[in-house]
Amino acid sequence: RHGVVTMTTAWVIFLLLLVNNVIGAKENGAVHVTPSHPSDSNETLFMSPATQQLSTSEEITPQIIVTSSERTSEASESRTSIPWASTVPNPTLSKEKYLEKKESIASIHKLAKNYFFEIEVYDLRMNDSWAVMEYKKGDTRAIYVKRDQKPSHICIYNTTTLMGHIIEGIRCERAANLPHSCLCQGSHCYPYIPVSTLIHFATYHNASMKKETLGNSKLLTWTVNNREDHLSLVFILSPANKWTLSSVTLQSSAQKFTQSGIPVHVKYHVISTKENEVSIEKFLPPIGVYCGKFNADKVPLPRLADHFSITLETIMQDSQTISYETNHFDSAEKLVAFEYRPHLHSSPGFVFNFGFYGDPVKGNDVYRVIHDFKAGIQYTINERSTNCSIESIPPSALDAMPLSNHHLRLRHANELLIINPERFEYSGQRHIRDIPCDVWVAEKPSSNGRYSTIEIYFTHVNWSVEVEVLNHVQLVPLGVSTYVTDPNDSSHFSKTFHTFFYGYSVGHPSWKKFDISPCLSRINRLFLVLTLEVNYSQLVKNNMDLALDTLKRAIAGVGGVSPLRITDITVTGGSDDQVDVWFVLLEKPDITGPVVSPRPQLNMEDSYQLLQDITNNHQVTLKLDLSPSRHILVTIKQGSLRMTSEAIHPRSRHKSFRFVKAGYTAGSMAGLGFSMVILGICVGVLVGFVLWKKSSVIPYLITE
Repeated sequence: RHGVVTMTTAWVIFLLLLVNNVIGAKENGAVHVTPSHPSDSNETLFMSPATQQLSTSEEITPQIIVTSSERTSEASESRTSIPWASTVPNPTLSKEKYLEKKESIASIHKLAKNYFFEIEVYDLRMNDSWAVMEYKKGDTRAIYVKRDQKPSHICIYNTTTLMGHIIEGIRCERAANLPHSCLCQGSHCYPYIPVSTLIHFATYHNASMKKETLGNSKLLTWTVNNREDHLSLVFILSPANKWTLSSVTLQSSAQKFTQSGIPVHVKYHVISTKENEVSIEKFLPPIGVYCGKFNADKVPLPRLADHFSITLETIMQDSQTISYETNHFDSAEKLVAFEYRPHLHSSPGFVFNFGFYGDPVKGNDVYRVIHDFKAGIQYTINERSTNCSIESIPPSALDAMPLSNHHLRLRHANELLIINPERFEYSGQRHIRDIPCDVWVAEKPSSNGRYSTIEIYFTHVNWSVEVEVLNHVQLVPLGVSTYVTDPNDSSHFSKTFHTFFYGYSVGHPSWKKFDISPCLSRINRLFLVLTLEVNYSQLVKNNMDLALDTLKRAIAGVGGVSPLRITDITVTGGSDDQVDVWFVLLEKPDITGPVVSPRPQLNMEDSYQLLQDITNNHQVTLKLDLSPSRHILVTIKQGSLRMTSEAIHPRSRHKSFRFVKAGYTAGSMAGLGFSMVILGICVGVLVGFVLWKKSSVIPYLITE
């Protein structure tokens, strides 16, 4: 009986104390928050169910979007990057008591794994303000600072390793010990503390909580007051019955929140917030900005094909100009062909190597440039007038690799990138023309005081490009972008050039793309025809262009000349199981370029004589490619090689003639009109004088 009385007395005392605490809490209008144990990173801030009643006596159990708890990485950040983490006071409740009462405690909120804040920050101490956008996705955080008439400031870092990048304008630097130095420019630091850091600070201190109703809005104020710090976080109840952060006020005189130790007095006004809808692009460097990597896990740049043809669309935003060009690259034949527009580009280039720094020259002519690295010769053909110049490949050519003893060689396709491919860093993924692409970026060597970067886009590995029917290619280059600054201002890119690739085709380009007949046909040429013992229908029902390219290469090999000198090749039907092959043999150029081993070639007369001797005295068999997987052997009819004339050559009969249309300027027409007026007056005076002189009337004078 004595034991029962003692137990009853203990229960009565416990209930009286509990009622007294609840009544005191209601009278004061605030309840102290009991922080969780520091080792528990899932639920760190709790409130008694008694405090869920507002002054209107309405029962609410809402969820809060912005919370004080984080994943393991966030807890790691709070322990290593927050100065006050090591001096956290002991929790009011021990872990054992907390676990016992966990079932009876309602969690206020949990911090979402992915979130976004747009905040207007007011520095009350310096009377300044700026906009901040804070993003978090997994273990990565990004803070954007925007101020009027100043370059943007971005800090991107990993919350576990505390390493990342600080981007000021277009310059990017690697940094550690973030976010301490995140928002510092030299000796000046922005007094901005991430929202999660403030939530952690309130969690680990005796924060008081107060609910009130203001008009139709329900507010929850979370306050920390001590000798050195004053922190107030105000939440508002959203229509979705969730507490959303509305404003923050922080005043601290201690070296707790900033690395410089300067007192902080700031106020946040939260403009918008989202959770679980954060784009990965927010955690990548801005477009065109080059940032080095911390780790050695380098994503290599994909290799380009050894043979390809491509059409380029170049967009020059400063001049509001769009140009289209076609380029061809064949490393087996060591041939390169590209278009050069002097009025757009200051120097000729190929694919990735346009010289954008110089001033364009006058004139709208387009030139087709062909480099034959087997002979070291450059052919430059005016596409409008067909005028041509022949010279050695200049050492400054961007597709030429200088060697010792002033020799040159053809660059590999990947070497056409004016920057070493090893210097490109993987920047992430981006959508180009609605196609997911992997992006690589590199810094370009300075030119005339200008800083520039280059981005290259390749299709994602899961995407393929249909080059031909049932022929798919992956990791196709989609474009290149060049970003250039002014010599006196490197805070932003003043010029941007985008080059997008279309019609990408892998394989040997057609020999028609390397036609040099406008250059050599003016020296001397022979119109020839020979007969092949093959059925015409067998050729036309397959790939005729491929067969003609193979035939051109075979005839050039028999005649000891370059395939470039066999032009205007065509096939016509002859008698049964025979076809006539018409072609033009061009003369050899008189120069040799600076290559190590120039291709030996015969002149036109010796080549014709060799062809005639071989076809008359031997049975020559040629291998023709009808498709990539089908080949046939054909024989040249002995004694069938003969000369013909240009008039009956099939290609000559179908050639179009070019007429030059001349025009006159307004000034010349005005001058012509004025000259005609003066001429008319002179002619009129002359005619009048002549008529007066030839008059037969006798002059007389009448007198009185």
